Amino acid sequence: MSIKEQIARDNAIFLDLDAFAELILYNGRQIPAVVTLGDSAMRGNTFETKGSSAVATLQIAASDVPSPDTGDQVVYQSATWEVTNILESDSAMHLVQMICQASPWS
Repeated sequence: MSIKEQIARDNAIFLDLDAFAELILYNGRQIPAVVTLGDSAMRGNTFETKGSSAVATLQIAASDVPSPDTGDQVVYQSATWEVTNILESDSAMHLVQMICQASPWS
């Protein structure tokens, strides 16, 4: 088995809905993803140090989203999130940061 084949098998396990993944909507398309919620009211947001926002990371298959971009929309647990940073990206998986409930008030 080649490294490429092993990575594909590992990703299939990682994004298995019976294991770690959940279904989300990414730009209107339903895909499996691993969502990790962070602080529910972190200080500031991706763009400013004032205010607050919820933050999370999202791991998705590159085959589902070939080119994630800032501003992409994610619906997770009835909340709409916005992709703010592409933290890691390769030919198999992407790790993106997203925010929700951004507010100018702390």
